[in-house]
Amino acid sequence: MKRFFANSKHCVTTFCLLVILPAQVMGQGAEPGNFGSAASGGAPLLLEQPQTARDLVKIRAHYDQTVWSKEVMAQEFEQAFVDLWDRLLQNDDKYEVFRTSVFDRMIGGTEPRSQQLDWGIQVTKYAGQPRELSFAEWVQELNRFEKAGYRIVETEWHHLRFDPPTETAPANSTVSMLMHVENSAQQQRFVIKGDMQVEWRRGANDGTAVPSVIDVRGLAITRRTGAPAFVEKRVEQFATNSQGVDFPSTIHPVILQDLNGDHLPELVIAGYNKVYWNKGKWEFEVAELCEFPPEHTNAALFADLTGDGVLDYLCVPKNGYPHLYQGSPGGKFSDLPQVMKFIGDPMPVPIAVTAGDIDHDGDLDLFIGQQRPGY
Repeated sequence: MKRFFANSKHCVTTFCLLVILPAQVMGQGAEPGNFGSAASGGAPLLLEQPQTARDLVKIRAHYDQTVWSKEVMAQEFEQAFVDLWDRLLQNDDKYEVFRTSVFDRMIGGTEPRSQQLDWGIQVTKYAGQPRELSFAEWVQELNRFEKAGYRIVETEWHHLRFDPPTETAPANSTVSMLMHVENSAQQQRFVIKGDMQVEWRRGANDGTAVPSVIDVRGLAITRRTGAPAFVEKRVEQFATNSQGVDFPSTIHPVILQDLNGDHLPELVIAGYNKVYWNKGKWEFEVAELCEFPPEHTNAALFADLTGDGVLDYLCVPKNGYPHLYQGSPGGKFSDLPQVMKFIGDPMPVPIAVTAGDIDHDGDLDLFIGQQRPGY
């Protein structure tokens, strides 16, 4: 499971150093695999591209101790929240996870300040005199919430800022969190969101970083009482495979578009080449979108790209070129596509595509965004 807490510059910058530094010391007659030292005594300069994995590990270890030392320390301290999030994802009993996630003290506010929004939504923040809870008192509060029927639906945790310890102050972090809670019996739903300030200490036994003080006065509680605004009408299951074996690699993009002009939007699952024709009153008829679809569509749009007044369909498959399907009245795409190879190389991971008259010449231009993995 991949999540990024501290800055994700680590691997990217290592790659940049491997590329840029050899150019700076070109012509110094270094032997392959040799490493010099910076004049300041800091991180070593790479004189040649590393010849072995051991060379690369050596460089990485040195930069971890010099250039990236604070980053490495941040990753060490945040492990408490990484483990917390992992256990919350893996366990149905989320209260038990919190009951076993130890800290020393929690600081909250005592004066609720609420703002009323539309649809009966209320946002509350707590200010005023601080209220402190020991870990034992926190566990009692958890037990009370659980007994009252509050269910923790899902959570998110992200490490935003880290200040290493100094001679006069302990390490500190800003951790953002998001929690969805519901109480079905009372028809209440809550979103707890905001930034927490965390002061750290070292564990007495193994030196592990432990939250000493967690200040939650930066959190806001959004609540709504009443029937859910949306009611589940239909559930569709789509199997996927990241390698595109047996099943498409993704179902996205999901597009709402009136394809046949009846003022009812169709639902298009482009990654699966499916269109749900809207018959009204929550009735849909499922069909193939294109007769000759590409494999692994990753981005798509509907627009009149040929200027004939009829919607066309443009999709961009993973590791492929844009495919243009000329539309026909009624929203059908039964012809072979025009494969647009004007971009040179295939697009590894197209993420989004949009259209607009960028150069003001009266026709639509395309902007396609793609992701290139940093490492």
